Amino acid sequence: MSDQDYIALAGDVSVIFYFDVGELHIARSKLSTTLEVERDGLSIFVNFPDADGQFQGPQPERRPLPLARIGEADDPYALFIAHRLQVRVELGHGLGSEGSGNAEYALIREAEPAASAVVRGVLDWARVRDGQVWLPLQHAKPRPFGAWLTNQAGETTHSYGTPHGVMVVLNKTELPTGDIAGSLKANEVPEAESLLAEARWAVWPKHDPDTKRAVLFAAIALEIKTPQVLLAVADGTSRRLLEVLFKRPDETSMSVNFQMNALAEVVLGSSLKDHDGRLAKAVRDLYLLRNDVVHRGQTPDAKDARDAVTAAESAFRWLGQHLED
Repeated sequence: MSDQDYIALAGDVSVIFYFDVGELHIARSKLSTTLEVERDGLSIFVNFPDADGQFQGPQPERRPLPLARIGEADDPYALFIAHRLQVRVELGHGLGSEGSGNAEYALIREAEPAASAVVRGVLDWARVRDGQVWLPLQHAKPRPFGAWLTNQAGETTHSYGTPHGVMVVLNKTELPTGDIAGSLKANEVPEAESLLAEARWAVWPKHDPDTKRAVLFAAIALEIKTPQVLLAVADGTSRRLLEVLFKRPDETSMSVNFQMNALAEVVLGSSLKDHDGRLAKAVRDLYLLRNDVVHRGQTPDAKDARDAVTAAESAFRWLGQHLED
């Protein structure tokens, strides 16, 4: 019995997911095999497809084509390119003799984090240990595109959707103008602004947060923008002095914090600290995070990374005000 509107979900229930995995290269000997692991108290089975791209059990509507092969047909060391994996999670419990749509979705939500983490582990191992560097990066959370429940009798429910949409609500000050009429006539996009936009993209709510990238790009963007503004505002002797200072190899004495405070007070007439002490502290925190990433290999959490990007954006606005004066 399969693809029914309802089956009894008493006893031990399993959840079956399909995950898109990019272009995972699999040895011929590993086709149609299974990896088994225990995670968070759950038994999880990662199933690899056969050469036709098929799996046992329920099939998603998007049926794959046969796997592309690298190597001759009779080569035992040929590689096959899989675009999806099937994952089965044994929950060890069910709903009793009766269920409901909401309760069944609860089972799926219970199983999904562990299934996603195991797939992420497979991709990370292949990307780092097996040289498959084209696979999705570590911060990208694998997301299933379908889920099924099976009971002890081997009966399978219909497919359940697994939506992961995020709605982003912007306030009036954050909304774009939407006026792109001059886009084809514009000069090249300024590098500092481009890097800051990439930093914001890396922690945009609709994306899996790439916090390292966000912090690094926000820090670099300010390192480019700050001296640009100081040089643009300075004139005569002050400008020549700045040009000499910016060529100094001593990074500590010419940090962005030093430029935005000590130098800005002289060149711009006010420091960031005097303008907004909280923002000045937020910028300092951004560079502490940057140092944690660069020197200690740490991964910032999502909130800290978003706060760092927000600080960089606010500092950009403060710097820009002096160009408008």
